[in-house]
Amino acid sequence: MLRKLPRKRRLVLNTLISSVLFVVFTVLGSTIEMSESIGILEELETLSEFLKGLPTPILALAIFANNFVKALLLIPSGAVFGLPPIAFIAFNGLILGVVFNYSAANLGVWTTLAGILPHGILEIPAILMASGLALNVGWEVWMKVLGRDGKPKAAIKEGLKTCLRVILPLLVVAALIEVYVTPLIVMLIARA
Repeated sequence: MLRKLPRKRRLVLNTLISSVLFVVFTVLGSTIEMSESIGILEELETLSEFLKGLPTPILALAIFANNFVKALLLIPSGAVFGLPPIAFIAFNGLILGVVFNYSAANLGVWTTLAGILPHGILEIPAILMASGLALNVGWEVWMKVLGRDGKPKAAIKEGLKTCLRVILPLLVVAALIEVYVTPLIVMLIARA
């Protein structure tokens, strides 16, 4: 029991670190000039147009699969000294900031928040937890490299179990909210 407690604390700490990084890079992304972010926005628009053509249940499945595969792959990637999850969180924060800035300028802040928050309340913490689990793996690698009692394989195994038990259900519900609930809330806010 005592052995597990520090790991839980480390997961909380690493998820908190991921959260702070995400917020910092989201803020940074929101300060990027529109002219500099136009390439990113055009690529996202192309993807968005493709996804809009999918039937709603298939869209929910595609969103879930995309997020779950990323979360699942993120955890063992932490074995590269914790660097991939840091890069992943930083990149996704930047993208969210750019999209938020663009959307808020064109649709308004409330409509933009309505397009992010309903599903983001579950999706973002799930991804941040996956990043925290990946950083746990990175921590164990560093401990092993430094000659301490590092157990990266155990951290990967524990992380993948947590991904299946906790992150998977969060991402399923988030995907369903994203395709069935979020659009309705956006319409209500946009009309107001």
